[in-house]
Order: sequence, then C-alpha cells, then structure tokens
Amino acid sequence: RTEALAGTVANNPDDKQAQQLGEWLMADDKNQRENMLVVEDICQRLQADTQTLDVLPPQVLRLRKVQHLRRCIWTSLNKADDVICLHQL
Repeated sequence: RTEALAGTVANNPDDKQAQQLGEWLMADDKNQRENMLVVEDICQRLQADTQTLDVLPPQVLRLRKVQHLRRCIWTSLNKADDVICLHQL
C-alpha cells in the first residue's frame, strides 16, 4: 500500500471551518488534477512490477497546519521485494 498526497489547503483549529476548507479542497479542480498527476506517476512507476493496482477515491487528510488530498493505492507485487518497489518510486 502507498498513497498519493497532493493538493493542499490550510487547516483551521475550528472543526466547522476546517470542514469547509476540506470540502473546498475536494471540489477544487486544480487540486484534484494535481493529486491525479501524482497518482498517475506512482501507478506508472509500479505497474511493471505489480499484479493489480487499485486507486481509492480521494479523502481529506487533516494535519495540524494543513489539509491534503490523499488517495490510497493498493497493489499486489509480482515479487515480494520491497527494494525493487522502492527503487521504482
């Protein structure tokens, strides 16, 4: 499993305002495209050494100062070799 983190907005200590910022991030075309570029790059690098690649829908990852778009990428490697996988990335 790996993940693509790209697309960023500020966070806010107030939960309601943070949620509004997160909703804006999910709806923003530029940030969605940025996130998909990272997803496509990761998938392209891994595809030769994997049996399957599943990209989950985007989520908002809320951190202390910022929020990111995150897409989890699940894969089954052809060989259980982390070194090859890390080298591809």
